[in-house]
Amino acid sequence: MADAKIDFISLMQEFVAISAPSGGALRNQERGVLKAVQGQLTRLSLKDIPGDSVESYRQWLDCQTEKVLNALTVRVKPWGAIRKALNLFMRACICDHYLRSTFRLERIEALAEIPLDSVVATALKRKAGRGMLPVWPGLKWLNAEQNHRFQTFAEAYANQLGLPARVYLDNYLWLRNR
Repeated sequence: MADAKIDFISLMQEFVAISAPSGGALRNQERGVLKAVQGQLTRLSLKDIPGDSVESYRQWLDCQTEKVLNALTVRVKPWGAIRKALNLFMRACICDHYLRSTFRLERIEALAEIPLDSVVATALKRKAGRGMLPVWPGLKWLNAEQNHRFQTFAEAYANQLGLPARVYLDNYLWLRNR
């Protein structure tokens, strides 16, 4: 019996959905969060992502965050952890040649958020100066307003460094703070 043809693009999305938000990125979350997030990312539609403005992309990302949160069957709904997973996934999709070209993800590269965690937040707070960014509440307790403030500063900092987009500031900060 011959194997069926593989939908290569779906295969690539599933691979990115499982590998981008790894267990290390979502450590300290309740049991089942990682698997549920990976499943949701595998099914997320990449074809109609708005790329016309930061606000429309953020609204889309907010909607996706809520969809993933609603799919979780855990006590505490970890907004920050889910947003980090989505941002890791989107960065990996943007960087994947096949997904980028199939879904024209170059349109959203400049709109994509930096994946936040304690290392990134500490580095951003240090760069911003005392009192300029909110107290880091921890990934599980991060909310949309706090995220927005960190994202706004990250955009300016990435521009200052000459990076093509703030989503890549995570790469720079990770290498400098590991």
